[in-house]
Amino acid sequence: MRFERGYQLGILKKLAETAPTYLAAIDWLEETYRADPDKYAANLLYLQNDGLVISKVRIGADGKILVDFPPELTPAGINFLLDENTISFHTEEIRHILDVIIEHSDLSADEKIRYKEAIKDAAPEILKDSLTRAMEYLVNNAAAIAVWGEMLVDGASSS
Repeated sequence: MRFERGYQLGILKKLAETAPTYLAAIDWLEETYRADPDKYAANLLYLQNDGLVISKVRIGADGKILVDFPPELTPAGINFLLDENTISFHTEEIRHILDVIIEHSDLSADEKIRYKEAIKDAAPEILKDSLTRAMEYLVNNAAAIAVWGEMLVDGASSS
């Protein structure tokens, strides 16, 4: 596939390392382009459509790829890189994770029902705090981590 997240991330990181002039990146970018012009153009245009770069890639009337170097990182591209190691969950994803934790717990059937009902109505901040506490518990309890690991393995093999 032409679109590769790792490839895109490599370009973004190279631009960030050499901003604001990007001059130190030009040789690397030109080599990357020469290795596969179509892949380079497709990924730079994708990043541009996401607002992360100004690609300086154009497709000529004859269908040829025209590239000016270097592309430029936008403020959104910088923010993307700064947030790269941040994992964010949507409220429904947190509800699902907590539901799975409850389902695989040693709680009684009645307690599971009660807690799952509470999750449905809980405010996002309470859900976030609950997930944080569940993760802290797992980190502090090796036996719980083994159970969680088995849940992950079972889930991955059934997917």
